[in-house]
Parts: sequence; C-alpha cells; structure tokens
Amino acid sequence: MQDYPAQQYVSGQWFRKKVSADEMIAIMVLKKALYYGLCPGPKLGLKPHMEYCTQFDHLNGEIGTRNARDEPVFVRFLATGKGLIEGQLASGEVLLTGCNGGQSEYKHWMFVTCPAGHVSAPSLAEENRETVVSSRYSCVSR
Repeated sequence: MQDYPAQQYVSGQWFRKKVSADEMIAIMVLKKALYYGLCPGPKLGLKPHMEYCTQFDHLNGEIGTRNARDEPVFVRFLATGKGLIEGQLASGEVLLTGCNGGQSEYKHWMFVTCPAGHVSAPSLAEENRETVVSSRYSCVSR
C-alpha cells in the first residue's frame, strides 16, 4: 500500500505526514460530498444543541431554567401528564414549567435547548426519549 504526503498546519507551522491510500480515498470522497452538497449539515442549517446554556432546577417552587448565554435560546420542555411547554429565552430570562417535580405525574420529564430560530432533530417526543435524554440531537432551522 502506497503512502501519500499530506500537509497539516499545527501551531503556525506546516508539517508533512504520511497518509495511507485508504485515508486518501476517504478524504477525496468527503471533499466531493461537500463540494456537490451531498452532506446535509450546511444545507439544513444544522447546529449543535445548547443544553449547557440552560440548567433545569427548582426555581420558585417549580421546575424551571434560566438562559445563561448572551444570545437567545429556544427551549422545549415535556413532562408526562403536563404536555409541551416551550419558549424563546433572552439572556438571563427564566422559563417556569408549572411542574413542582414532587408530583408523581411530573417525575418523568425531558427538555431540549437550541439556538433561537431552531428546533431539535429528532423532535421532543416520548418516542425519542433515549436520544433526547442522552443529548444526541442536533438543532435545525425552523
């Protein structure tokens, strides 16, 4: 198997490293996919979720969250027996859910947080619980 030279830019300097034929093929296929628009990310406006910007806790006796970012976020909250609660939060704004967390019907809840103008993919629904709770979702343009 032949190795091909490749350049890598590290700390202000270019370095050459050897790339195997398989790696070179993978790089060429990815470049073509990006060039011809075969990768959906840029076209769909995919963005990473922003869960780290909101932390749900007990606020004023109920489950709620505050936007800790300098930019607006869109939050969706779903509790068993409560239904969907959503809102766009400006920086520092609070979303209260009306769930006190102690009532048995509100013990199973989940949420998604995306940049303003985006929603989660997959959507916030009971059938997507495993994906949402493990934070394996992205955000797409509405």
